Parts: sequence; structure tokens; C-alpha cells
Amino acid sequence: SKLSYYNEYKSYLSLGKRCLMTLLGTSRVLNQREALVSGGLSGFTTRALISPLDVLKIRFQMQVQNVHSSKGEMKYRGISTALRLIVREEGVRALWKGHVPSQLLSISYASVQFLTFEVVSSWMTSSQRLVTDPAYVSFLCGGIAGTIATFTTMPFDTIRTRVVMQGQVKVTLRET
Repeated sequence: SKLSYYNEYKSYLSLGKRCLMTLLGTSRVLNQREALVSGGLSGFTTRALISPLDVLKIRFQMQVQNVHSSKGEMKYRGISTALRLIVREEGVRALWKGHVPSQLLSISYASVQFLTFEVVSSWMTSSQRLVTDPAYVSFLCGGIAGTIATFTTMPFDTIRTRVVMQGQVKVTLRET
């Protein structure tokens, strides 16, 4: 999961920093930029691995509207059928269709989410503001971080969905 990758990248940065700080004879924790980078790397890794599943999900969600076979029946009836059809009709690269906007969404979302989480949780734990129970602090900070990340990255999600839906017929952005 994204949290696992985030923690791994965070520990790699922390380990590298600890080695450097040990050599220099000083110590400190990860700063906000490092939390941002760790979040971005976790988002990149997660998105690269799950992109084909995301393409399938969007195709299944949208097929009722405009992705029918010539007989008027559902084109994709199961995961394996959908995978075969997409690869046969559009090539293997179609499983990563919309990958660039997806990466922009995932990297920016994870970066904002984990940076916000680190900043808010640090603020809450250092000053004992609202709650002192670590589980509640984590829950509140996660909710705040997810809300802010969703709000700030929504345009990438719209672009990603439109690009992924481009099969044989291209989906265009139009003003209404």
C-alpha cells in the first residue's frame, strides 16, 4: 500500500541522513521537504504497480455509457476477458493509458497527503492541542491530510479518467 511505500522511502531517507549525520556528528529528524519527497515516491511506486487495474476499473465503470460491442451487449464481461480484449485491440501499452496524468495525480496526492499528515501530527503532538491519544491524533491527522490532498489534486483525477477512457473513439474535453 501507499503507506507502506511511504514508510519505506521515509526510512531510506532517514537512514541515509542518519549515516551522514553520524559522520558529521549531528542529528535531526526528517524535514518537510523530505516528507514531501517520500510521499511523492510512494505515490509513484504505487501508481506504476496498479495502473493496469485502474484502467480496468475505469473501463468497467464507463462501459454502460459508451463502450459497447456492435451487438449492443456489454463489451467487458470479466477481468480476464477485458484484459485480453484491451491487449488485442489496443496493445499492452493500453493498460498504462493515462499513466502520466495518473502519476501526476498519485505523486501530488501522496506528497500533499503525507506532508500534511506529518505537519499536522507534529503540531498536535508537540503542543498537546486537541487530543493526546496517539490513535485519535493519527485518525484526525489522516482525515485532515486526505481531505486537503483530495481537494488540491481533483483536476488531475478528471484528466486521468478522460485519458484512460480513450479507446478506439477519442474522448475530448469540451466546454459546456
